[in-house]
Amino acid sequence: MVQCSPALVAPSRYVSELMEFSLALGAPAFEKHYRRFLDDPRGQRLLRERPDLPAVLGDRDALAACAGDSFARAYVDFTSRYRFDASAFEAAHDIDGMAQRLGWDDDFAYLITRGLQTHDLWHTLAGYGPDWAGEAGVMAFTYGQIPNAGVGIVAGILAAISGDVPRKRWNRFVKQAWRRGRSADYLLVAPYEDLLPHPIDDVRRELGIAPLTVAHPEGLPYTSFRYGFAKAMSTGYDVPSPADQRVRSAA
Repeated sequence: MVQCSPALVAPSRYVSELMEFSLALGAPAFEKHYRRFLDDPRGQRLLRERPDLPAVLGDRDALAACAGDSFARAYVDFTSRYRFDASAFEAAHDIDGMAQRLGWDDDFAYLITRGLQTHDLWHTLAGYGPDWAGEAGVMAFTYGQIPNAGVGIVAGILAAISGDVPRKRWNRFVKQAWRRGRSADYLLVAPYEDLLPHPIDDVRRELGIAPLTVAHPEGLPYTSFRYGFAKAMSTGYDVPSPADQRVRSAA
């Protein structure tokens, strides 16, 4: 983990190293999730069939052809607006190298790889944007799903810096996001390939993800703070317009 230590002081410059640090640190808890994954019939099906989630997410035309209220269209709209690419996210991490260095077997590597591939899907389902607040929200949500030290380190770094949001408001938002993730269904075994064509509100209900208005009655905070993972990944993140910010605050 020594090679990952610079990520703790400059996380936006060392995204891959920070990810490997979190995976290594959280190994014992990931083993617990691995057993839970293996015990779940949906997890067993995923390991048996090995669906290619990146291939599904990479077929933008097929996703865009889904109904306007679908999970697929919401995902396409989110990733298109901010010019995100699921394959680029995966390429930024040396998954095979991590697997060799950390001693993963093939099934465990598939679970971890799939978990990384769901990041923007969880952004879409939860409704958290790619600004610093959105990343803090989705990582707190993820920590609610995967409560281990590795994920907690990443979530903690994001949660520690509130940018231009008042500290009490920021702490309340992060805690609400964590509770929302904790109360949702076990999302690592969700069959996303099957769920994408369905209305996103139906998918959220099926997966037990509380509506934004319930989870965050004050709305989502917005911070212009740019020292984040979107910047580190060289994405085309655009600051929301004043109208968008008002909508998010009222959501």
